[in-house]
Parts: sequence; C-alpha cells; structure tokens
Amino acid sequence: VRSLNHFYSAHPAFWAVDCSWEGFRWLNVDDADRSSVAFLRTDGLDDTVVCACNFTPKTWTFQIALPGPGRLTRLLSSDDYQYGGTGAPLPQVISYNSEPFLDGNCSAFLELPPLSCTYYSFEEETK
Repeated sequence: VRSLNHFYSAHPAFWAVDCSWEGFRWLNVDDADRSSVAFLRTDGLDDTVVCACNFTPKTWTFQIALPGPGRLTRLLSSDDYQYGGTGAPLPQVISYNSEPFLDGNCSAFLELPPLSCTYYSFEEETK
C-alpha cells in the first residue's frame, strides 16, 4: 500500500483536476466482451497518466484512443510480483499508431494481463 500511495502522490494527474471533466477522458469504455476499460487523467500541465484495467481472468489485446501522436511508458502494473500478480512481461514503451479509434485521432494496442490495472505516462509528440 505504501508504494501505491507514493505512486498516487507523485502524479498530480490523479488529483490536480478533480472538480471538472477537464482532468478525465475515457479511452475505451465500450468493450463489454473483454470487461476492460481505459481512461486518461491529466493535470492539464505536464502529467498525463493512462490507466487500463482488465476485469477478466484472460489476457487481452486492447485498443485505446489517444488524444494525439505520442508514446506510452509503463509506470506500474498491478500484475507485478510485488503486488501478488503473475509478473507477465509487458513492453516498457508503446508507440501510437495513426489508426483513429473512438474520438481519438490516434490509438494504441495494449496487452492487458488478467485481473489487473496497468498505468502508463503519455507523452505527446512535439511538432
């Protein structure tokens, strides 16, 4: 619990913009077949965190919308050994693809371990 509390307090995206929808965005909320969801939290400045959750005992490849071109860098996975998970290998960095998805101009495909939540930082590509 201590490491999760440190993780939460180190990322203003989780708490800086709590009083409006400006700090939150669904990235995939309609995949009932996989019982998985993904959302984005941002502080509106320089901290943007993507959370993807899999509520099934199966591993899924899961597409999410992205607000623009950029990359995802894994921050934390509840499937890591230290949290009682399987420790399934996950890529450290995931690049966007230019395939639009839902309301995003770009998307990414994530591997979701069973019964887990994985958190990524999102860095938008500079033009």
